[in-house]
Amino acid sequence: MPVFVIGDVHGHAEALERIVTRSNPGSQDIVIQLGDCINRGPASFEVVEYWLNFSRCQRFVLGGNHEELMYDYLAESSDAIFDYGGGQTIQSYRRHGWDCLPGKPDSVPPDHLQFYLQTLPWTRGLLVTSHYLFTHAGYDFARTRKQQDIHTLRWGRVTGWSKGLPTVVRGHTPHRSVTIKPGVINVDTGCGLGGRLSCIELESERVIAERTDNG
Repeated sequence: MPVFVIGDVHGHAEALERIVTRSNPGSQDIVIQLGDCINRGPASFEVVEYWLNFSRCQRFVLGGNHEELMYDYLAESSDAIFDYGGGQTIQSYRRHGWDCLPGKPDSVPPDHLQFYLQTLPWTRGLLVTSHYLFTHAGYDFARTRKQQDIHTLRWGRVTGWSKGLPTVVRGHTPHRSVTIKPGVINVDTGCGLGGRLSCIELESERVIAERTDNG
């Protein structure tokens, strides 16, 4: 069963659609997106809508630090999102008729709020299989899965890996290209920061990259 893993999208809906089309997953395959769907790019609303309506095959979308920033903006009026390209996200919601106001969770569509809360069954903070461990950012192998700190999963790094443990597949930290090293596969290639959006099919290690409007 092929597994396709997509790095940080950062509001580039057209690049996301193109990379899924080029990857061409079948109905029995799995697509995993490693988080940071939003901020920086022009179409964050559209990216969330894309995953909400995705029916091509089974998909999982991990929560990244940018989704956390969006929830904190909506629930707690935090303005930290503006340091991470959140202004573009808010404008994308307003173009679609949603006010997207600080401290107002009902100012975005209810299913979008569920997406940021990770309460939809296909949204996760962490996904583990027999051979791979999927996280947005970090994982501490000195702790059990239940002991993992959400800040590490969304903002941190991988620590304590040793031979025989699952390979970590992560985003969060931009690289010039997808990197495959003992224990860690990095899939973030700087989409939204002048780089490209990348996808890797794990079994074959085939990599597909897509340019964005600014990359």
